[in-house]
Amino acid sequence: MSLSTATTPIALTLARDTVAADLGTYYTSSTVPGTGLIGHAVSTTLVETKAIFSVYNGGALTIYPQYLRLTMTVLPVGNTQQQFTVVEDQGNRFSAFVAGNALTPVNQNMNSTATSAAQVSAGAVTLTANTPNRRIVGHRQFRPTVIGVVGDVYQFSWGSGECVDPSGLPTDGTLRAHIYYNSSPLVLPPGSMMAIHAWGATFSTGATYEFEFAHIEK
Repeated sequence: MSLSTATTPIALTLARDTVAADLGTYYTSSTVPGTGLIGHAVSTTLVETKAIFSVYNGGALTIYPQYLRLTMTVLPVGNTQQQFTVVEDQGNRFSAFVAGNALTPVNQNMNSTATSAAQVSAGAVTLTANTPNRRIVGHRQFRPTVIGVVGDVYQFSWGSGECVDPSGLPTDGTLRAHIYYNSSPLVLPPGSMMAIHAWGATFSTGATYEFEFAHIEK
């Protein structure tokens, strides 16, 4: 039996994410298990047209990003200061894949027939030029002094959801690091988009990541 019906209120003790999944409004988008997607070859500064991830809201509902989890499968070359910049903008700025592909959102409720209108892209994603309304809404640096280690997990979490975040492990040296940053909520109204740019001062070859993205759409 569903936790929520038209006449039965949702218990206040239930977490938001469980309620959203029960209503058929929670989705995840993932790469093929065990298969990563490489980012752009050269991004030594923030380049607005180069992204490793983008989401466009092509539907009539609002998208609320929950988390993006990156699992490194192949190291970048030459970069010891990998930066991640998160932006929001208007319109669908997706242009093409240099490498990578679209990810398919999957409803987390087996009984729900609802489908997502999110257009999710990962890998070496090329975007059109940013609009004057583009906003930088986040910036993170996960490995400040070393390149990283295969098996590293970097996670962006937006809002106060219940998703299980990676535990914090060493961020320097040769040990794997599982790191997350909890950030303010993001809202993507219809016709808007979000992108994440990866860059670094000595970036010569992009990192390869498995991607897992979660969002609520309602």
